[in-house]
Amino acid sequence: MGFDFRGCGESQGNFYESTLSNRLRDLHEVVEYVMQNYNASISLIGSSFGGMVAIAYAYKNGVKPVVTISTPYKIDGIEKNFVEDAMKYDLLEMVKKVSHMLIIHGRNDELVPFEHAEKLYENAMEPKKILLFNSDHSFSDDVERRKALEEAIAWIKKFKS
Repeated sequence: MGFDFRGCGESQGNFYESTLSNRLRDLHEVVEYVMQNYNASISLIGSSFGGMVAIAYAYKNGVKPVVTISTPYKIDGIEKNFVEDAMKYDLLEMVKKVSHMLIIHGRNDELVPFEHAEKLYENAMEPKKILLFNSDHSFSDDVERRKALEEAIAWIKKFKS
């Protein structure tokens, strides 16, 4: 099941009111719904700030595998309440307890430097993998986006079979 957090993609709401804490609560509701209605196992794929949510949720709930795309390990320079809330979460510490993690990043990411992907990879538990694509932050190139999603799906199938 896929969904957009408040203020992202096709959802309504204000992005800056959608803090990491609020998104973790929203993701928990989605996971509960899936578990109750589909009796399915859970894997997480999160892009950008959604990747931060995936790491924090996996840390708190033992979910694996996890795929992050264009994900920062910290944020700054935007809305004060958004940043203050995110600072409550030390993702580099959290990711030390996350395994079965695939980290995908674009060589031309204009928002999140590759250093973020490297630091997440260095701190994640084994098994882990990092892949670099010829893409921007949003993976706007159809070919690169398709390749990245195929890798993400293969990673999840590898550990869910």
